[in-house]
Amino acid sequence: MTTFNFNKWNTILGWLAFAIALTTYTLTVEPTMSFWDCGEYIATAAKLEVGHPPGAPLYQMMGAFFAMFATSAKHVALMVNMMSVFQVHLPSYSSFGRLLLY
Repeated sequence: MTTFNFNKWNTILGWLAFAIALTTYTLTVEPTMSFWDCGEYIATAAKLEVGHPPGAPLYQMMGAFFAMFATSAKHVALMVNMMSVFQVHLPSYSSFGRLLLY
């Protein structure tokens, strides 16, 4: 008789939770900018300019990295918004794993 490997199932279910959440948010991501500060954060991330305080420097540096993958200037906002999607959903895998450890 074989033993049941819970670590393997935890890993598979964790990646499945990550994939479902990522797919949901990818299908509903804003292709352009929204109201309030989103436009400013997208513009400062794409050009690495100084935003208003506190400025969110890590957000802007990561946004500049994702903006490099935009195929044209029209897609910069989409890529910065996709960066937000990945930032939100990477912890979903680790939080799922931590919940199962306790």
